Amino acid sequence: MRRLLLLIIMTVLGASCFLGRPPLTVRLTGSTATVDVRTLGEYPTNVARVRLLDTTDGKVIWEVKARDANAQIWRITLGVGANPAMPVEVSHGSYRLVVPTTDNGFSMASGREYEVEVWGTERRWSRGSSRFEFVNS
Repeated sequence: MRRLLLLIIMTVLGASCFLGRPPLTVRLTGSTATVDVRTLGEYPTNVARVRLLDTTDGKVIWEVKARDANAQIWRITLGVGANPAMPVEVSHGSYRLVVPTTDNGFSMASGREYEVEVWGTERRWSRGSSRFEFVNS
């Protein structure tokens, strides 16, 4: 029985590593959302792509793609109001801005639901996502 349980655990862990889905946690503190993608809570993670959608109207308001396969980030800090075009803490490599098409940044508002999508690779199954909303204060 122990061997079966160990085999199941190893299979699940192995599959998650194979699929390349990065860890994803969103923490809300007042008017700030911290998107944390650190591996084991402290190491930067390979991230191929990040997209932020306003689910109220389905519009992509921010998206970046890695310039190389080993680009790594720690976290992304987002807030109500104006956000910089690159709110990403990059550990290694670089990212190119896809949306918006200028470096003017983007804006977020309280009372709207957002979804952040993070890909470990360009493969569809490596995508993780989380929804959040800034509550009116």
